[in-house]
Amino acid sequence: MGDVMCLVACSKGKESSRKPSWKLYDSTLFEKSWAAASLVGDPYVMSAKHGIVSVDDRLDPYDETLKTATNKEKIEWAENLNIPSHYDTFVLFGGRDYVVPIVGTYGDEYEIVDVYEGCSGNGKQMAKAGEIVETIITGGEYL
Repeated sequence: MGDVMCLVACSKGKESSRKPSWKLYDSTLFEKSWAAASLVGDPYVMSAKHGIVSVDDRLDPYDETLKTATNKEKIEWAENLNIPSHYDTFVLFGGRDYVVPIVGTYGDEYEIVDVYEGCSGNGKQMAKAGEIVETIITGGEYL
């Protein structure tokens, strides 16, 4: 396995002013996902408005989501993501609205791990993220 890109879905809850991408989202699920992603590989935000956002990017609050987008809009969103060329693996921390279009668009080119596959609801997703953090902190490996 080569370079690992971890993509964390944005959240509805946001801070009220411009922040670094990873500090903008006000959600426990986002925070736990971000912590796990940061230990697994290079973390990025999957933003409904901005696409893939690096830790260095600063964002203003916005109100867009893929949850209300059509399937065509979700596919167009995925096709327009600016994927850095040195990655060969994606680890996705997000719901179906973000994961499915990425898998459909890039599944033949990249190894893709859907962290929350089979986890219904935020509680199960937060528990999964916590398990990943605990595994890595105690010396184990996730991938």
